Amino acid sequence: MLNFYKERGRRSKLCNTCKNNLGKNYLALLDCKEDACIKMKEEAPQIADYLSEASRDHFKKTLEYLDELNINYNFNPYLVRGLAYYNDTVFEFWPVSEDGVAQGKLALAGGGRYDTMIESYGGVATPAVGLAVGLERTVIKAKDNRELLNTTSDNIIFIGQLGEQAKIKSLLLFEDLRRAGFNVRHSFCSDSLKNQMEEANNLKAKLSLILGKKEVMDETIIMRDMDSAVQEVVPYKKIKDKLEKKINRKGGVLYG
Repeated sequence: MLNFYKERGRRSKLCNTCKNNLGKNYLALLDCKEDACIKMKEEAPQIADYLSEASRDHFKKTLEYLDELNINYNFNPYLVRGLAYYNDTVFEFWPVSEDGVAQGKLALAGGGRYDTMIESYGGVATPAVGLAVGLERTVIKAKDNRELLNTTSDNIIFIGQLGEQAKIKSLLLFEDLRRAGFNVRHSFCSDSLKNQMEEANNLKAKLSLILGKKEVMDETIIMRDMDSAVQEVVPYKKIKDKLEKKINRKGGVLYG
């Protein structure tokens, strides 16, 4: 990409800021809002064509998860963020109209993964993801049409998973239960069921729902009472009805 912008005739058409960035952070040229630079960007090489095999596999899996969750997205081959410590995935959230067209000139939020940042400052290797939010415009949009996650510590239902297919299905379950009003939590980054159950205990979860390869194949889910450790196998399609009978949302777990 650097060679593309340095080719004869192109550099002279760049704005002064982009000319300066050529020797510092040439990816920032893709984020320039000057008309001449935007027009030139349309001819520039696409970042996705130069990914390593590991990055390509990570990106493919990310898109597969979005597809499984029925989350609409637009792939922007020129999207960059201003901070150099991002790796693998960067993203932005935009307000859209009813027909899915982006509205306005400002994103609601933007961010990405920065898995090496903490280690670069002397800390232990720590997977991380984050985003910056335009607070006022996001609050306005949330008031229009969004439910906010239940952040209380009462009647927490923890979803655990083991295996790739179980992880995908647990994400679908998480969103389904969240929209139904249940207070759900999920350890999205952990693949160890033991660590997930430890987190459920730390959160003082009332119940845990556990999915593995067998449960995915059988269309079932294990429901574990975290106080008594008693568990039962529940048909996946009936889990919401079961939770409605099990959880008293104004109190605790119902027994009997």
